[in-house]
Amino acid sequence: MWSGQGRGAFWYLAFHVLFFLDLYLSEEGESRFHPPPPFGLTELEAEVVPPERVYRKDELLGYLEHRRKKLDTVTATGMYGNGLVPEAAQHFRSCQIFDRVPYTVPAFGRDDR
Repeated sequence: MWSGQGRGAFWYLAFHVLFFLDLYLSEEGESRFHPPPPFGLTELEAEVVPPERVYRKDELLGYLEHRRKKLDTVTATGMYGNGLVPEAAQHFRSCQIFDRVPYTVPAFGRDDR
């Protein structure tokens, strides 16, 4: 499940969601946005361009934690980056999705299946 290829692979869907959440919470505009390493900017290409490699579970969990901290800062300070309205940021936080994903989605489970 984790190592599948293409845009329907779980790792890619997780990356895509985290990438755009990161972009929308960024204080920089799209032209100056850079996700943390090892992630690239392929999601911003006009054509569908997959990442150069499959991202590992630990890399995506690290990205998830990185965004969780940013979302906490955004909701606590009211500093909204790239056009994300306060209500949307509050909704993300109130859903506590970042707290549930590693435990409820099998591919993010604690074992390496």
